[in-house]
Amino acid sequence: MSSLVEINNLSVSYPVLGGILGRRIGEIQAVNSVSFTIQKQEVVGLVGESGCGKSTLGKALLRLIEPNSGTIHFDGTSVCSIDRSSLRKLRKRMQMIFQDPFSSLNPRMKVGSILSEPFVIHKLCAPNQIKTRVGELLEIVGLRPESYEKYPHEFSGGQRQRIGIARALAVKPDFIVADEPVSALDVSIQSQILNLLKKLQTDFHLTYLFVSHDLNVIRYLCDRVVVMYLGKIMEVLNRDQLIDPHYKKHPYTEALIASAPRSHPDEIRTRKPLQGDIPSPQCPPSGCVFHTRCPEVQELCKKTVPVLKPSKGPSGLVACHYRGIDSLSSPNPWSDVPTDKDIGRRPSD
Repeated sequence: MSSLVEINNLSVSYPVLGGILGRRIGEIQAVNSVSFTIQKQEVVGLVGESGCGKSTLGKALLRLIEPNSGTIHFDGTSVCSIDRSSLRKLRKRMQMIFQDPFSSLNPRMKVGSILSEPFVIHKLCAPNQIKTRVGELLEIVGLRPESYEKYPHEFSGGQRQRIGIARALAVKPDFIVADEPVSALDVSIQSQILNLLKKLQTDFHLTYLFVSHDLNVIRYLCDRVVVMYLGKIMEVLNRDQLIDPHYKKHPYTEALIASAPRSHPDEIRTRKPLQGDIPSPQCPPSGCVFHTRCPEVQELCKKTVPVLKPSKGPSGLVACHYRGIDSLSSPNPWSDVPTDKDIGRRPSD
């Protein structure tokens, strides 16, 4: 399976303005030297806490936000170096589903007009065929034909998200960035949208970058998982490694799993949930950016930035001094315990 998207050393920052004149007094590094690949017809989950740079990275891949440095290649084409005209043509193959289905739809336009725009802009069919094509899109995403004449406010949140999905599908893309597409929906509706996305991925041979903070959603939908923290990649692992309690993951990944809601009130947690608040991205910690919250922190973590290296599992990557194939021997007494089940509760709990 060949790579469809390749990201190398991608960085995105936002200016911090201050003073009476609104001068630039600093910057926030939202994405910091990120590198990974997405294979054709693969679903890659991008997970992390709010503010870690997930949405910024997703938008940068489509150049909805301009990167500061690094490269993005889509099917061999450099996304960062092409002009606007070429980018517009390329965007037929790259689409986005936004988090808020209401704000992403024009409230003054009927659904038929919203879904007709891609056909008009990209000249995908004859004008007299547009209404038929829009009707087909509505059927694909599970909406009635009479939706054509309605406005977005006449639909529920789940139905509006189906309209957003239909708009992304209109140009028959190869790659879709789904930016937390179910986080704004009721739990009862989330499963319907997830099942729809999974079916579309199979039917149309799509490739997804699925942005989420919900590990249960990631487990269900994704083949591989990229874990981000404070603009940097902490770990890349596959779904089997994510759900395997015996696989030694990055401490941040372990903490995210422990912080997820329990499936049953009587379920006993074998990991300690994540403690403390995420540091300011305007002034990130030295060394490993996670060291201020890591339960296994050592002096080396505070001084030296860990590089992303192969993990002890197949095809995984991890940015930790005490994880990975060439990891250091850690004096931490908990690092050599074979399984999460055996760890139990630490004396400090």
